[in-house]
Amino acid sequence: MGLAPFVFVVVEGFQPVGITFLVLLGVQSAGLLPDSESAIAVVALVSYGAIFGGAHLYLAIRDDDGMVPAAARWRYVATLTVVLSAGVAYVVAGGVAVGPVTVGTIALGVAGVAAAGGAGVAVQQGHVLPLERVAVTEGVDRVAGQELRAALAPHLHRSLLGVDIRGARAELEAIEWVGEAELRRAWPGTLEVRLDERDPLARWGEAALLEADGTRFEPPPATLPEGLPRLSGPEGSEQKVVGLFKNIQQLFDEQGVNLAALSLSTRGAWSAELAGGVEVALGRHEPQQRAERFAAALPALEAREEGEMERVDLRYPNGFAVAWGEAEQAD
Repeated sequence: MGLAPFVFVVVEGFQPVGITFLVLLGVQSAGLLPDSESAIAVVALVSYGAIFGGAHLYLAIRDDDGMVPAAARWRYVATLTVVLSAGVAYVVAGGVAVGPVTVGTIALGVAGVAAAGGAGVAVQQGHVLPLERVAVTEGVDRVAGQELRAALAPHLHRSLLGVDIRGARAELEAIEWVGEAELRRAWPGTLEVRLDERDPLARWGEAALLEADGTRFEPPPATLPEGLPRLSGPEGSEQKVVGLFKNIQQLFDEQGVNLAALSLSTRGAWSAELAGGVEVALGRHEPQQRAERFAAALPALEAREEGEMERVDLRYPNGFAVAWGEAEQAD
């Protein structure tokens, strides 16, 4: 659409002004323009109303919708009539006192109320800056389009000015996969939506996910990604478990080993699982220091030929125990 709606408004708005100016020039050249400034203003107002309002009145009588519905034209003509009448009263008898106020004050009040009411109705009906499209400006991978439409629909409006930005943002951020939503009006007729989707670090229990800062969320089961590390612990321990997981994972990454799971029992005991199913008992005390000791010994352990590690117990104060599986026999 570009600037076309603005160009249309400017052209349509200045046409009657230009024609009114030409009418005043014609009246002046004919020697019919009075010397009084009030009378000149009255001529200008009447000319403007007759040209601009008359065109809408003609189309309204013909019930010609065109770009503007006939009902909206009737409302505009009524509003313009009130505003012009108030303007004439202000110019002609503005200084006349009616009780404690003047005619001019009353006229300005009437004109202001009529103009505000007309503008409000125009916005309500979508005739001023109509909402033409909703654009999602960032890639959305896990939020379904149907879910987006359901969240936005109650807060949209026929006019871009009438969109409930705050309500729409709150509704979008209530979607489990959405961490943050940003909405802005892009004039003349576009609502731009940017969604910051959550980036899960690990699974939490059976149905939840955790972000890197320990924030827990529960998206629809069908959208749970595969292959994430598995974390678990008592209610409220999410950040504690995530913190230890990231520290231990870094230790094992340096040795080329993946940490597949980490859990904290209700009694405060830590246990882990390495990729390949190796179980690691970390105990209650100093789990990170015990993991550091084990990670430092991993290269030597992997060089041995006893077989595959099945279970590691790190709960000893000065060492650890390893349970080995049977070594594969060569053909």
